[in-house]
Formats: sequence, structure tokens, C-alpha cells
Amino acid sequence: NAVLQCTPSPDPMAPTVAHCCKFISTDRAHVNDPELFSHLDSMVDDDAEEESSGIILGVVRVLCGTLTSKCDYHCFGPKYDESSSEDPPTRKLRLYLLMGSTYIRVNCVPAGHICAVFGLEELQLKSVTLSSSKYGSPLNVFNQGMRPLVKVNLEAVSASDTPVLEKGLARLSLADASVEVTATSKGERILACL
Repeated sequence: NAVLQCTPSPDPMAPTVAHCCKFISTDRAHVNDPELFSHLDSMVDDDAEEESSGIILGVVRVLCGTLTSKCDYHCFGPKYDESSSEDPPTRKLRLYLLMGSTYIRVNCVPAGHICAVFGLEELQLKSVTLSSSKYGSPLNVFNQGMRPLVKVNLEAVSASDTPVLEKGLARLSLADASVEVTATSKGERILACL
């Protein structure tokens, strides 16, 4: 009922629900959060030749309650089974206000607003429902009914480049809703798109 009414309830017992329907890639120069970059730079291996100028953020609509940076949220993917005994993964998020092409760090976002979120990329899901309660359920995403026109098998030039290829495909799948990446039992990586 709180989701239908889009209420930013001050009651701490009321659940917070938000839905991430899209992921966007942006340049680090557009994100106003030096603390995040010092953390990310400390995690990057010195030997890695990874391009560190980009960052992936989720676009989130807060449906009820108030999304805050200090809380852990349960992440429900589109295929989450409520009858499963497994708890959904939890994440602590960093919230950003969208101001033109700039993302400004904020501590909380009330219901009815749209914000950018960092911390969901490693889930590798195209859409995520966030809830402060582990008894939540995923929101259904709109299925456009389109099937991929092109399917291509991808291989790394060198076997040592395979992890880089897999990471790149996962990021591409997040950034573009028309792309599907699957792995077969034979180890093939299939890229399908419109």
C-alpha cells in the first residue's frame, strides 16, 4: 500500500522500496565523490591495466520510504524466487543526485524521487528491486517482446585475456538493455543483440 501511495514515511518500521531499471556508464569527472574514488583506486591492482575513468551507476526510483546511504538493502533480481530458503543479497549503497551531467553525493533520497546509485554493479542484473525488508519481492520489468536479431560467439585473443573479456561483457550487458550475454556449458560466450 505504501508503494501505491509513494509515501516517504518517517516511520523507521515502514519499509523502503526502490527500483533500479537501468544502469548508466559515466566518466569519473562527472561524479562529485572523492571518497569513492580513493576507495576504488586502493582496490585496483597495480599490475592491472584497467581503464579507471568510467563508473557504472544504477538509475533508481524511490517508491516508498527514504533511501539512505547508511542502511543495508536487500536486492531482488527479476528471477528471485520468494519460495526459496536463500536470503537475497544485501548491499550498502552510495546515493547521488542527478544534476545535469553531474552526480552529487547525498545521504538520503525520499519517495517519489529519482537518483543514481553506486554499489549494484557486481550483482550483474539488468533490473533490481531494493527493499529494507528481506520479505520484499521483485517488481516485474516490462518485457518488450523483442528477440535478438544477431548472435555472435566471442573468444578472447589470448587465454589470459578471458577474465577481461568476461568483465567487459558483463558491463556491456548492464549498460545496454538490448544486449544479452550468455555462457554455454561448453564455455562459449554468446553475445545477442538487436
